[in-house]
Amino acid sequence: MDRFNEMRAFAQVMEQRCFSSAAETLGLSKGSVSKQVASLERRLGLALFERTTRQVTPTDEGRMYYDRARQILDETARADLIARAMKCATSEGETLRVLAAPEIVDHVVMPRIGGFLQSMSALRVDFRCDDDPAEPNETEDWDVALAVTPAELRPLASRVIGATRGMLVGSRDYLDREGVPRDLSALSLHRLLRENGTPERGWRLIDEDGADVSITSARQLLFRDRRSQLAACQSGLGIALLPDYMVREDLNKGRLVPVMPGLSSRRKLISASHADTATPSRTAVLFEEFLGQALMQYG
Repeated sequence: MDRFNEMRAFAQVMEQRCFSSAAETLGLSKGSVSKQVASLERRLGLALFERTTRQVTPTDEGRMYYDRARQILDETARADLIARAMKCATSEGETLRVLAAPEIVDHVVMPRIGGFLQSMSALRVDFRCDDDPAEPNETEDWDVALAVTPAELRPLASRVIGATRGMLVGSRDYLDREGVPRDLSALSLHRLLRENGTPERGWRLIDEDGADVSITSARQLLFRDRRSQLAACQSGLGIALLPDYMVREDLNKGRLVPVMPGLSSRRKLISASHADTATPSRTAVLFEEFLGQALMQYG
């Protein structure tokens, strides 16, 4: 238990970069949290933080240890969550309310939910859309929220069930007509199919070495949603940057082809969270578990 408490104290300090804030979150004194972190460092024989009077900065070893520690803490919390949910009975004719962006429902949930529905034949599933599924409205009625966000914007108390990257794609008709770009200067001459409402006038990507790359063009079509971007791309109107889960089927069937595959967006996380983290419904936990396993198995 001491090891677990030390790990939990360390993780809170790591996430909040402050011993006082971590202590407040854990309901402990600052001195107690400091002692637990110091004990962990002595046991490991290395420094996890560089401490000054102004700030707490993780060392390289601290960052590496945090990645593993966070997984252990998340899985422990997950085990508790499942145990609590299993005590709850599934009622006949129950409704599972899933909050997610339409493209997540279309391309992440729909191809995989059939097996879950076969085991829950009397279940009704209500898919709901929110303007910002990364920050679900707490006043709305929902059971499970699915979100795709950068790692640093992952919703609190959520569980990672998958990962995705954006990739550049175009239709064969468009590329036959406009030519296949081989470098950044050629790509900047193409029509870009972009999401509206973003401050950038182009795309921020990374190359195969992880270096940042910026792409823009005078020729652009802007859309409010990714469904429209995908439809425009399929219709041969330009090159789109879309999540891999949205274009996988079109790529497999040859309706779209990769463009400059060495470029992609940074990795994002697919996460699931519960409206009631204390006692989530049994069905909500089973759904999340099923979807996580399906994404792990089939991608």
